[in-house]
Amino acid sequence: MIKEKNISFIYVSIDKDPEKWKQKVEELEEFGMDKYQYLIPETNNSALRTFFNVSSIPHYAILDGKNNVFLMNAPSPGNTVQFNEVINRIEAIQE
Repeated sequence: MIKEKNISFIYVSIDKDPEKWKQKVEELEEFGMDKYQYLIPETNNSALRTFFNVSSIPHYAILDGKNNVFLMNAPSPGNTVQFNEVINRIEAIQE
């Protein structure tokens, strides 16, 4: 479904241990999910962390095709029913 819908994922991590984060990036490489990986520095005043209201992980947000925030607290891509509903709503708006 992801390839059919032209969906890209951006991974933003708040891991406190950069080595653990790097290890996870390497694990995701097997699935082709190692691109667009970012580590937010351990600070309480990170603009990105504040903007997305990231207080725990995992945290999902969905942006539309124009990079506007569509849903700040999105369902996990693993929750295929809810995730697909959100993607279909974005597609309907953009058509």
